[in-house]
Amino acid sequence: MARPAGSMLAQFSPLLLTLVLASGSYWLARQSELGLLGMGQSTSDKLPDYYFTEFRSERYEVFTGRSALLTGNSAQHTPATDTLVISSPKAYQYEGGNTVKMHAETAFYQVEKDLITLKGNAVVVQQAPPKTTTIRADTLVSNGPQHTVSSTSKTLVEQGNRTLQTDSFTFNTESGEGQAQGKVQLIVKAPES
Repeated sequence: MARPAGSMLAQFSPLLLTLVLASGSYWLARQSELGLLGMGQSTSDKLPDYYFTEFRSERYEVFTGRSALLTGNSAQHTPATDTLVISSPKAYQYEGGNTVKMHAETAFYQVEKDLITLKGNAVVVQQAPPKTTTIRADTLVSNGPQHTVSSTSKTLVEQGNRTLQTDSFTFNTESGEGQAQGKVQLIVKAPES
């Protein structure tokens, strides 16, 4: 005798239902794994993951005697680049009698590299008695490990009665030596009597 189609469907429906549920569960598990591993279309790593107000970071290196202070009105951390974006930053570094002070509108601080990129009316002042050197540019990069401050745009360097205008500039904060690249203009003011 032939069985009706409804009875065969009733006999295999638990098997079909199990197959559909297993497939759906597998698909959901794969999607959540991709999200956890960062393979999905997530933009959360590009968004700041934490914020600070009245930001302050201090560091003191016992063996070198170098100390550094970095402050700002606020700061936010971006995990994709591991960078702190700091508003109204002020930085101070002290080492071997030399003092370096920095400020700008915004700073991008890469903690692991000890690299500070100052943007917007960036100013770095090094006081190494008896001379003071002031560097001004729209963007300045302070490289802590290399003891340099550099710019790849129009830069103004002031030291005593001398002012140097150049297309780009690299200054070594340890030795006090600078290197200008591109077009250079030197202005020397007569000493005041």
